[in-house]
Amino acid sequence: MPPGLAPRAAIEVSWEGKDPEDLTPFFPVNVDPDYLKTFRAEMAEGRFFAKETASDRKEAVVVNETAARAMGAGTQTGKRLTVTAMSMQGRTETNTYTVVGVMKDFHQTSLRQAIEPMVFTWNGDEGPWLNVRINPSGIADTMKFLEKTWKSFVPDYPFTFEFLDDRVDAFYKQDRRTRSILGVFTVLALFTACLGLIGLASFIAEKKTKEIGIRKVLGASARGLVLMQTREFLGWVLVANAVALPAAYLAAGRWLQGFAYRVNPGVGPALLAAAFSLTVAFLSVAYKAVQAARANPVDSLRFE
Repeated sequence: MPPGLAPRAAIEVSWEGKDPEDLTPFFPVNVDPDYLKTFRAEMAEGRFFAKETASDRKEAVVVNETAARAMGAGTQTGKRLTVTAMSMQGRTETNTYTVVGVMKDFHQTSLRQAIEPMVFTWNGDEGPWLNVRINPSGIADTMKFLEKTWKSFVPDYPFTFEFLDDRVDAFYKQDRRTRSILGVFTVLALFTACLGLIGLASFIAEKKTKEIGIRKVLGASARGLVLMQTREFLGWVLVANAVALPAAYLAAGRWLQGFAYRVNPGVGPALLAAAFSLTVAFLSVAYKAVQAARANPVDSLRFE
């Protein structure tokens, strides 16, 4: 079974010294000796199946690191493992194997799901999948060759294929779609907010025309007048951040709970969002504030 397919049926696994109350599910994966090379997996302990060792077909088993940890501390190579599973004919079969190696953990499915204890067996070369590693250059020619070869051996079955990176990519398609939608609405919300800030700044500057003129006559600097006009807006933006950021943090945390492997959002993104919103608000209001501060105070005092 190639990576990217979620294991379905758990099997019952037992070994010497296993706690009878341990109900950890193990999942079977039928492979051949080329699996390790094809998917570039690595061994953490022991060895993988070998074609020159005929007994590996029926007597050897490889487990992943998660399965090895579930089996207890210490080395697992050489242990006897009894596997009870349902056969293709619907019968319950029990087989005893020797653990010949421990494979390093890899993600069989998306990061939403924790790595499961896996038991790799080599019970023949037949299976519903044929996994091929190809050179990324000249993919079209390679696929034509594979199709021709397939039809020469099994003409009664259609040649269908799927790239592993496409399967992995599909795990996160919904997340990327959600990100795109949120990005569009974020841009629209920022644009609308900026228009509102500019309009409000224009309105307030118009109402304070005389006040600005008097302050300027009394010696107020243009910089001080701009800060006076923007301070109130920035205060309200800070209040908005104080309300929105905890809600966004909780929403992000709840979304990340859906992943078995996740990061802690931390305060960094929140501080960055607050700084960005303050900058956008300041730039939106500053233009009108500068215009009002640089106006001729005589014209301001004559304003009715």
